[in-house]
Amino acid sequence: MADKASDGDRSPQLTGKYSKASVNDNNTHDVTKGMNTMGDTALHTDASMVDADGTYKVVASTRDVPGYVPWNTGWPTLGAARAYVDEHNAKLGLTRDEALDIIASAMRS
Repeated sequence: MADKASDGDRSPQLTGKYSKASVNDNNTHDVTKGMNTMGDTALHTDASMVDADGTYKVVASTRDVPGYVPWNTGWPTLGAARAYVDEHNAKLGLTRDEALDIIASAMRS
């Protein structure tokens, strides 16, 4: 079941079993809760992560762990989803290159 974002929050609805643990008191997504910071987990999106309704999803991957878990969906554009990914990877202490290294390691595993 999806959590509804507050009226002032322009983020998409949160989906998946990991969403509730990462929703703060303002009912907005707090990427740092429930995730390892400083290099183990990164968020990712790309042009292939478009849903049937034309919106984009964000996923999370952990270093050297195959695959990914859905993080949230409903981003109206790829650019919006990428901005979210970059902002929250930075909160995790990751540069874009470090995040891509984590994503690549998950793909190789």
